[in-house]
Amino acid sequence: MKKVTMMEVNLSVETQLLDKFTDPITHIIHIAWLMDFNVGLSSYKANIQGLRNLIDLALASQARLVYTSSIGVFQSATGEDPLAETHINAEVAQENGYGESKWVSEELLRLAPGLRCLIVRVGQLSGDLNGTWKVREWFPSVVQSASSLGCLPNDDKPVSWLPVNVASQAILDRIDISSSIIHIVNPNPVQWPLLAHVVSDELKVKLVPYAQWFELLEKSTSDATALPALRLLPYYKHNVEALLKRNSEAFGLPNVSAELLTPADFPQLDGNEVKKWLDYWHGVGMI
Repeated sequence: MKKVTMMEVNLSVETQLLDKFTDPITHIIHIAWLMDFNVGLSSYKANIQGLRNLIDLALASQARLVYTSSIGVFQSATGEDPLAETHINAEVAQENGYGESKWVSEELLRLAPGLRCLIVRVGQLSGDLNGTWKVREWFPSVVQSASSLGCLPNDDKPVSWLPVNVASQAILDRIDISSSIIHIVNPNPVQWPLLAHVVSDELKVKLVPYAQWFELLEKSTSDATALPALRLLPYYKHNVEALLKRNSEAFGLPNVSAELLTPADFPQLDGNEVKKWLDYWHGVGMI
């Protein structure tokens, strides 16, 4: 087994082996990416270089490059209409390094002559069939901090979250669509309070408006051990501001269109899904 180094030209594979490797390729699906909302664009240099090398591989093999971007490219979007499946200007993506790196990557794909590609902007992913959800992500951190703060953030807006296994299958089912950009979000959004009450009842904490929750978090004298959400304070602050300047979903997340998805194929999140998350987090000692 040869080790492949994404940052190196030809992916660190000898030319003869690379030729054999590229002949049968029909699709390249690129998923791996640093997700850290606290670092700048320069921290994503290795990721972007790796994508650049995959572009060369896709051109050499005539494979279609399927790149998982993010609705995070809309982090500074404004307006009332759902955000469309189209290319966007740089200022829409400016806020933190993660969203900016995704925009730069989309532009590399758009500008590569002769490249067959599909940009998949993935929305918020939730726990899988077993409820598995990485504890250091932004929403698990909110839940983990609830007991110390004595509350959870509430919002009367919807969420269009998708279980990660459902999103993965949705991508695989659409790798050959004719469009160059697709949004993978739940086309059957659910009002956040319907899910929030399941969490608050389990943890025996109250629900408060998001802005109030953030104020309590920001003013807390605890450290990140007691309040893991403190690690992502700038991210939560941005979301407070986003709620004021655009037609967003709950928590200030972008409200995007999903014109290429069939609602009947995507079940709406419900309390049973939330209980799976909670069971998983109990099992790993998070709550």
